[in-house]
Amino acid sequence: PLDRPRKAGSIGTNISNVENKIVNELGEEVPVGVVGELIARGPNIMKGYYNMPEETAMTIRDGWLYTGDLARRDEDGYFFIVDRKK
Repeated sequence: PLDRPRKAGSIGTNISNVENKIVNELGEEVPVGVVGELIARGPNIMKGYYNMPEETAMTIRDGWLYTGDLARRDEDGYFFIVDRKK
């Protein structure tokens, strides 16, 4: 939300109508502070790559966009990108 305070180095918190979470290699949500892949879903998330069904299948799974960003979430719900997976 735009009315929340900002944190240095953070990409912010969840916004309306969009879910984000950090998952491990098995797609399981990880605890606060643990690094994993940032995934997102919502009405504004792309449906797939044009004419690239294989890439789409690797990137969009069960309605979640696997961003390739390695991130962590803090106890206040702020996300921090720490690296790239792909």
